[in-house]
Amino acid sequence: MINYLLSNAFRTVTLSQTSVKIYESCSSLVLFCDSLHDKNISAFLSNEAEGLSTRFERLSFPDLVWSTISLNNHSLHTYPLGDIIERSVKQTVGSLFLNSPSISSTNIENRSDSDQFIREVYRVSDSVDTPSLLKEFLSNIFFNQCIVVLRSKSGRNTDFGYSYQYKNGNLVSLEEQLALRQGLLGKCKEMATALVPHIVRSFRKRVYTSKTRTVSEGLTSVLPFIQWNPTMNSSPGSKPHINILVGTKSRAILSLNYELDSAVQRIILDGIHKNVSFNLSDIESFVGHPLHSLTKDFLEIAFVVYISDLYVSRKSDYSRNLDILIPVRHPDIWERSGSKLENAISFLARDSVSLRFTAKNERRDDITSFNTSEESKCCCLFSGGVDSAAGVLWAINHGLSPTLISYASGNLSGIQSTLANQIERKTSYHPPHLKVSWQAARRRSGSYRLGERPNSMLYQHLRSFFYLAIAYAVALESSISSVYIFENGPIALNPLLSESHINTRTVHPRFLEYFQSAMQAVFETNISIENPFIYRTKSQLTSYIKNKRLANDIIPYTSSCFAYARVKTLAQKLDDYDYQGTHDGDCLPCIIRRISLIAGHIPAQCDEHLIDIFDIFESPSFLRLPNRSLDSLVTIADLLRFSECLLRMSVNEIQYNFPDLYVYSRNLDCARISNTYQRYAMETINSFRQQSSTRLSGILEPILSHEVNL
Repeated sequence: MINYLLSNAFRTVTLSQTSVKIYESCSSLVLFCDSLHDKNISAFLSNEAEGLSTRFERLSFPDLVWSTISLNNHSLHTYPLGDIIERSVKQTVGSLFLNSPSISSTNIENRSDSDQFIREVYRVSDSVDTPSLLKEFLSNIFFNQCIVVLRSKSGRNTDFGYSYQYKNGNLVSLEEQLALRQGLLGKCKEMATALVPHIVRSFRKRVYTSKTRTVSEGLTSVLPFIQWNPTMNSSPGSKPHINILVGTKSRAILSLNYELDSAVQRIILDGIHKNVSFNLSDIESFVGHPLHSLTKDFLEIAFVVYISDLYVSRKSDYSRNLDILIPVRHPDIWERSGSKLENAISFLARDSVSLRFTAKNERRDDITSFNTSEESKCCCLFSGGVDSAAGVLWAINHGLSPTLISYASGNLSGIQSTLANQIERKTSYHPPHLKVSWQAARRRSGSYRLGERPNSMLYQHLRSFFYLAIAYAVALESSISSVYIFENGPIALNPLLSESHINTRTVHPRFLEYFQSAMQAVFETNISIENPFIYRTKSQLTSYIKNKRLANDIIPYTSSCFAYARVKTLAQKLDDYDYQGTHDGDCLPCIIRRISLIAGHIPAQCDEHLIDIFDIFESPSFLRLPNRSLDSLVTIADLLRFSECLLRMSVNEIQYNFPDLYVYSRNLDCARISNTYQRYAMETINSFRQQSSTRLSGILEPILSHEVNL
């Protein structure tokens, strides 16, 4: 079985890609371990790890190590394999260096305890040699690859599944899951042990190509059953590669300095040939004056990044290059700060990002300091969901005057306007509200046609970059000192519920830090970007609205559904032609919304949904759309297992199984994050206990432990 799983796991990547990433990640881990042996971890952290302090916490330490590695080698976190490598590095650091009882019991509330913690790590590292380090890491790589394949939809009809697959019409039981995982891990350790000598041998080579060739030889020897994807003969050229071109300048002229991709995507922002409509004049009308030329640059860059995300396809291994050439009014400033922008963009979508700038023939304003003296005002991202509604109420309650910034198209714009009007009616505060949208030009053919969006599950990962850029630009031009993003902690951090999920990082604390660092470098101002709800669950936010006596007046006007634009079409498929709501009820955001309403004791009339996930077998979708219902059932199972693990596992076990839960970020308290997730887990399990039908409880019983049965 393991041969089948690994063959499928590596079938879309080349041997050379895999060899390079394994060599680079292994060598980085060895450098980390050597710094521990030398009792000098600061030397490891100082290598280009900008913004990473020497505050050590037991929970966030694996993420600190990974952040340093990925900042020093940006390619390691990109697709392909970037998510697997990140997970495996964190698991390796946690299992080898943090499992000591003395470390687990270390109190790290102050600086002296932080010093004690790192001394204990130094002591534990004395027993970790290079082969054992590499064996643990490679075992994790192989195991995580196997589990991803097991959990994928392509394996649904097989009999050896994790909770995604079915056996004899039922979800695979918890006992079978655990036995399967242990068996796979044992096999992965055997293969890792065989590969370690090849990795060690690669370290002794002097020439880089010899190093990666040695790793390739080891992989083909240890994994002879894998039919590797052929290596593409595309060695990097002497000219910078460009696959996203902004403007109409001819290919012949640009080819003198750039290597233009054969499928280069043209994005034309202005002129008679423009293929997208995004009007900066709308923002100028809102702020009441012409935008500074540097602000215009920023908004156009952010918009191009977003459109690139929508229209540039990924390869079969999910990898994608966003190599953008864009004219700007201040190329000198953007060239100095481009790498910081690239870092923020790449973190969001695991893309390889390159920004190249040319001079734009437009008016260039003098660079002066941006005034941010309006401390009583703030810009608030306003999506139309429960969290952003609670956030606006929070801002008003704290004596702030919020300006609402919405990005939407279609009927979501109407939802946002209606909700803003409700807030105004109930608070007597009239919030300025900017709604931004864009449209593709109706160009049917020709070289300037925008093209068709690719059909991919990985899309709109960069929308939050554009969305946040609009809010930041408005703050700059309005002398506002604070930008708020309102998102409950579990969704902001968004750890994987299971290995099959692909998570987004739209308001991840690390992204917000990278974004703010880039903005400080470009605009030399210190506008804060904060998420006040990072330690709150969604049910606490619905309760906050209820405690303001506004539940019936606000919550029914919010929308959380991932597929809000397609809900009415879905209702018609289910012969419900009268449904006027905006929630399908069975996507993960809808499920979390319903849990928050139940746990927050919100009146039933606020709970609007098309499909009742607590009684899914009685829903018309179960008979009409069986595959959709099975997917929903698995999402529920994953969410409940995740919640159970958070309640029953030790800290070490949680850190190993959910390594993206604890984040190293400025001013982020991981102990409070743990408490937030404990509440979230209890709210989830209790909601399903209270609401689940007898049949649903019976179906889910085998995948939960006896202590947490519904």
